Amino acid sequence: MNIRILQNNESPNYEINKGYPERESTDIACFSPCYDVPISDIEYRHEDNQVRMQTKDPNHLADVAASINSKGLRNPIILSIDNNGVIVVESGHHRFESYKFLEKKSIPAYFVTYKGEPDQIAIIREEFLQQENNHLPVKAMTLKDAEKYLFKMKKLGSFVGLSKDEEYTKCEQLLKKAYTHLSESKIGNVMKAYKKGVEPPSYRNYVAADRKEWGKKYEYTAKSTTYDFNHKCFYINANLDNSAKSVATIDKYTEIPTGVAKDDVSIHVFCNTGAKDKTSADQAKEQFITKMNVANKNFSRFQVKKVFFMPDLVSQIDCEIYEWVPSKDGKTGSFNKLQKDT
Repeated sequence: MNIRILQNNESPNYEINKGYPERESTDIACFSPCYDVPISDIEYRHEDNQVRMQTKDPNHLADVAASINSKGLRNPIILSIDNNGVIVVESGHHRFESYKFLEKKSIPAYFVTYKGEPDQIAIIREEFLQQENNHLPVKAMTLKDAEKYLFKMKKLGSFVGLSKDEEYTKCEQLLKKAYTHLSESKIGNVMKAYKKGVEPPSYRNYVAADRKEWGKKYEYTAKSTTYDFNHKCFYINANLDNSAKSVATIDKYTEIPTGVAKDDVSIHVFCNTGAKDKTSADQAKEQFITKMNVANKNFSRFQVKKVFFMPDLVSQIDCEIYEWVPSKDGKTGSFNKLQKDT
């Protein structure tokens, strides 16, 4: 990401929120006054800017929303502006998501700019993000989060020109600065994993709004477990376990909408496995497809015609889609994968 450095005489065109104090500059960052920034002007980029392996914690999101609703926002979020003038969230992803959930129009925010030479800004920014996002009441960042940090710094060129010993020494220094809660032995474990050279994958955690967005991408507009007239199907959007239960419930108990022919009814499923690595995700998908295959051969009313597996890992950017293809005699069939994850 290219961060545009604001000049001293520049300021965002928003109302200043005088309810929050000015934030002091640090050795690597300086801040604007607190502004009330319209939610619609901010681009999320959660996975890109998040420093944790788990990019969203649904439980923490619920706690933050409840706290904001009852007590207000304690700390403004941190925003930046990229070279194209796009405003993005640097810190405060759960606070920003909570404001959206509460349907608020704007959110108090500071704009950050980074100190340093242009070719060093990305590295300086990553150090800032590690410090800024390691805060209470969020649970302490994990050893995997620390591994992710080191690999990110390597990609940004922080260790260019260093010998291996110098690189490892700098890695330990970065960890001790950003992960003060880690003991020497745990830092040693992180270093062992880093030296193996295999970067751990970041994984997604879904809340209802995330799933809804994936459905909208493919033009499903009905509420989950209801009939979608655009696609002539019952639409399910949930985690994998709840999806299986919903399929069974719809087949047994749900009434066909008035005016809809039985032949025009099938079931389409959007789901995520909740897995934290590709192997586990692939196994869960295979098991689910097998279960739906059995269901299609035995259910008396409706068949599952499409399954959309939403991305489990940040590195995956689209759904894996499976479509039911009946046999020539119409009595059996199988699922074919239509689109590979990228």
